[in-house]
Amino acid sequence: MASNFGQLEKGVQNLFLKNNIFQFQGKTYQIKVIGKPTPSNGHGEPKTDLFILAEDVSTDKSLELKLSIKKDDYEFLENRLDLARFTQIFNKSSISNIFNYFLAVEKNNPIAVYRSTSKSFIYKLGAMAFITNAPRTLSLKLNLSLAEKLEILCGKNLDSAKKNSKVNNQIYKDSGVANYILKLNEKDISKGLPYILKQLQNPRSFASTIDYYFALTRLNYRSDSDKWDGDRPLFICTNFNVINNQIISKYSTKMFVNGNKIGNAIKNKIKELEFKRINVSQNEFNSYFK
Repeated sequence: MASNFGQLEKGVQNLFLKNNIFQFQGKTYQIKVIGKPTPSNGHGEPKTDLFILAEDVSTDKSLELKLSIKKDDYEFLENRLDLARFTQIFNKSSISNIFNYFLAVEKNNPIAVYRSTSKSFIYKLGAMAFITNAPRTLSLKLNLSLAEKLEILCGKNLDSAKKNSKVNNQIYKDSGVANYILKLNEKDISKGLPYILKQLQNPRSFASTIDYYFALTRLNYRSDSDKWDGDRPLFICTNFNVINNQIISKYSTKMFVNGNKIGNAIKNKIKELEFKRINVSQNEFNSYFK
């Protein structure tokens, strides 16, 4: 998917490169700078996928096209939210409501789960947060203000390194803040640049055409492989106590703890208590966790 999306971005960029002079909203422009923005500190991604700085050939007035490119079957609007991005998007009331909703849902689900087919177990470290445009297994439909929707789409509140990204190794102010949405597929590239330019949508108009869901994907420690899938920021996380050599777990009220911190704690405790990780019977599992 990521490779296909990269090809789509490249296809749009190549159309502009082949049409150095182009028509947009009744005016003729010449491209001066074009490229994919990257944060000035090298971390994360801005909202702009393709930055074009052009000049009106008649007036020399500048035009910035900062395109957020979305494949027509896209789903993710925000990927693996961390605390900084979460607070850039949502107000305090929304933060509290979202957290309490998922905390109540997860409290009804066991943290340690026996896997009879492999005679092993998983231990839920917590869950990563995403914003999507469609429901998922563990998700909540959001009722957002226009300001929150625009922040998700455009990124006006991003940190300065992402907002003022580099394009071709030069920093451009607000280059990482998208000002147009471009939704298309690979076949659209063959229709040419004039067609592509007509597909550009103002974020304010686009914002009301889609739904927004806050979705979680669990990060699990797997006993048979003795690992988990990386140091992800966990919107909801678990913690535990040991009583009479039995691990007693619950969900924490802390948000956005890194997965490695929880994973290493439970991994080391399982080793310390000499619990079997493979060929575990149901009775043995029941004696390990409460």
